[in-house]
Amino acid sequence: MSIPVVYISNLNLHYAEQSVLCDLNWNIYAGEHWLIGGKSGSGKSSLAKAIINQEKFTGEINCSYTIESTLLPRAYYVSNWYQFANLEGDRNFYYQQRYNRHQQNDTLTVYAELLHFGEKNNLKFQNVEPILDALGFNNCRQTQLIELSSGEHKKLQLVQALWLRPQLLILDEPYTGLDKTARTNLNSQLDFLAEQGCTLVLISNDLSVPSSINRYAEIENGKIKIVENIDAFTH
Repeated sequence: MSIPVVYISNLNLHYAEQSVLCDLNWNIYAGEHWLIGGKSGSGKSSLAKAIINQEKFTGEINCSYTIESTLLPRAYYVSNWYQFANLEGDRNFYYQQRYNRHQQNDTLTVYAELLHFGEKNNLKFQNVEPILDALGFNNCRQTQLIELSSGEHKKLQLVQALWLRPQLLILDEPYTGLDKTARTNLNSQLDFLAEQGCTLVLISNDLSVPSSINRYAEIENGKIKIVENIDAFTH
């Protein structure tokens, strides 16, 4: 059997005294694209963060990448909310400060943020142009980050993820704040990325998912529960 893209064995994760994930075992193989649904608070986001080592856990998690791929050999996680910094690097913003006049010029513009992201990851800006068009985000280039709506922040996260082209892409509630057109175009972009060899993991209870999604599961009592199809989710 081939080496799994993601190998998880006896994963345990706690918050304070509460067990969130308990002896969880899960493998993701090349060609599998997962939708993880389930109830709020069941541990879906915790599992995603554990995979990219953003949560403390016990057990074993290994991610394997291939050097033959044209995609970046790493995992990339799009969280269910976006945290940005002001020009002094302070991330302790309250979301309602978006419209505070005193904060108006205290953050980067979308264009400057994308330039920074591209330089950091050695990406060509010309390659992000079609993604901006597809998600209807071109008109936000000169908008301050603090002025973006929640849906626009989500679009910025998605633009960066699609531009990066990782071998493993985990999207947490990717459709938040997106209109119907943006959702359709996002799914097309994700299907194209899957065709290039990217492994997709979507955390969502939305049923309008990319056609490439072919595996389904939810977290129940701290463990992965495989389900037959999207209609089998308990929500």
